[in-house]
Amino acid sequence: LNYIMYFVGGDIVTPPFVKNPKLPYLSKPLYNLNIIERNFYRNVLRSAIGCIAITDEYYSHLKKYRNDAIRLDRIPMDTSLFNGNAEPIKRHKTKFTFFSPQRNGPEKGMDILWKALTLCKTDFEVLMIDWFDDRTEEEKQIIEKLLKETPPQVKFIPMIKRDEMPQYYRFADAVLGQFRAGIQGHVEREGVLCKRAVVHYSDPTKRLFLGEKVINPPFLPHSQDPKEIAEIMDKVV
Repeated sequence: LNYIMYFVGGDIVTPPFVKNPKLPYLSKPLYNLNIIERNFYRNVLRSAIGCIAITDEYYSHLKKYRNDAIRLDRIPMDTSLFNGNAEPIKRHKTKFTFFSPQRNGPEKGMDILWKALTLCKTDFEVLMIDWFDDRTEEEKQIIEKLLKETPPQVKFIPMIKRDEMPQYYRFADAVLGQFRAGIQGHVEREGVLCKRAVVHYSDPTKRLFLGEKVINPPFLPHSQDPKEIAEIMDKVV
């Protein structure tokens, strides 16, 4: 069997073939695999006929392990589904609404967003998916603590079928993305394609490549400071 490996996120930042890989926001390793397990995953990577990573961020990690790594700049998106033409869901709305459909946890900056929400001065609601990181016991404990301190603006809703997502984007007034990595994920791209303002931490040093052009992503804020995030959210409202 020939296969290509396509890395779209942190799976290449903390790969399972590295001994005790750690994330900066966790105190314990993400994996604790023995040498036989690590060698298995290393051979899986070596045996692939091609390895692709999206964005310069993940490509820089992949090329440490594969000299022939390929960087994918133009990320595939389903514009037949995410295009701004969907009818909004039929749901009662009484105030400005942010939509946050991503998985929640420290990796996505849930703790940073929680602090920002306590500093916001405007009145709004955040529809957030009831979906959380549970890879490690440490992540579970962090999320358990955050849920006990859930800001009053947040309303959790059940997970949504993919083909219904555009209706939620169109129902919302704006979209909240991630607040830790500093790069654009599918939530940010889908929000833009559905013609909604997107607020998420955008690291200006992590640029986008458009053919021969190199640009800074046009998203705000450029800071993880909860105060600055709150100010941008209030301005959007």
